[in-house]
Amino acid sequence: MGGVSFAPVHGFPRYTVCSDGTLYGWKHAAALNPKVTKWGYREVVLTDRGRRRYCKIHTIVLEAFVCPRPDGLEAAHMDGNPANNDVSNLAWVTHAENIAHKERHGTKVVGERHHLAVLSEPKVRELRRRYAAGESAQSMAAEFGVSRHSAWRAATGQSWKHVT
Repeated sequence: MGGVSFAPVHGFPRYTVCSDGTLYGWKHAAALNPKVTKWGYREVVLTDRGRRRYCKIHTIVLEAFVCPRPDGLEAAHMDGNPANNDVSNLAWVTHAENIAHKERHGTKVVGERHHLAVLSEPKVRELRRRYAAGESAQSMAAEFGVSRHSAWRAATGQSWKHVT
């Protein structure tokens, strides 16, 4: 197992990042304490001469140890664990590749896990059962708290495709 490497943070020279994802600021002798988002990603606010930027630790690590973000690519955790920000676990990938990784790891935000979801899987099953029995999406929409179009898409399987 290799040792930990240090590198300056791309675009913020007053900060240093370790290859394991630990971040140090010029004002701090100890490691910074990143905020954990509701999806489990580590995030910090970097400042430099009045400039502030929210940054995810995995992006900082890749930019410091691999290269600046290539156009059209995003940072991915190869093991599906957003807390594992070791450079050996990270890669620049296309959006489609990142979604495929999330599907493989079971971390894709779908259905009730989506922050804007109004329906739940049991409600979608009920919508589908009643729609198949002849009830209209319009008649169920208000009851389920969604638009007619959303009720129809859920009832016909055009949305909530993962629900069987």
